[in-house]
Amino acid sequence: MRVPKRVGVAVAALTALVGATVALAQPSFAASYLVGPDVSRYQHPNGAAINWDTVLGSGGQSFGIVKATEDHDFTSPTFGQDWAKLQAKNAIRGTYHYARPSGTGGDAVAEARYYISVTGTLRGLPPDHVL
Repeated sequence: MRVPKRVGVAVAALTALVGATVALAQPSFAASYLVGPDVSRYQHPNGAAINWDTVLGSGGQSFGIVKATEDHDFTSPTFGQDWAKLQAKNAIRGTYHYARPSGTGGDAVAEARYYISVTGTLRGLPPDHVL
């Protein structure tokens, strides 16, 4: 099928305009929002510590969200060390719970209570204590 030349030119012009708009929007978007990682034991291969100096320095991250709990009885084995290191760096930080309400515990209320029992006295970036 042949496309009339003027349609092809219009499509090319529209594509260029959209591309330029997206390119111009990206720096503004990046400058408007904080960025930071969600970390759990999976970001600790073979038990290696996270280098928070690099993450928060040259890595350009502004905060960390650390997995605290899962299900109704599991605390992430790396939660304590990541939480303490972020605090020592005076970084913005928060916690999260990996819910499994239909899993072995099967009780969302028990999961929420467990999360609060582990993180109840902590301060940080929301979703701290949002259930």
